[in-house]
Amino acid sequence: MDGLLTFQPVSIWLYVNGWFTELGLNAFVPWQETIGTGLGLTACGLGTALALRRFGRKDVMT
Repeated sequence: MDGLLTFQPVSIWLYVNGWFTELGLNAFVPWQETIGTGLGLTACGLGTALALRRFGRKDVMT
C-alpha cells in the first residue's frame, strides 16, 4: 500500500531531484516518476473529458 502512495503528484514532486535516476529505496518501480506523471495526466484528461461531456448536456441559457 505504501508503494502506491508514492504515485501521488505530491510525492512525485517531492522527489524531483531524483527524477530519471533509480531513486534508490524510494522507488516502487523503475521510471516511477514517468509512470506517475503519465497516470496523473491521464486521470486529469479523463476528468476533464467527463466534465466537458456533462457540461455539454446542461442547458445553461434558461
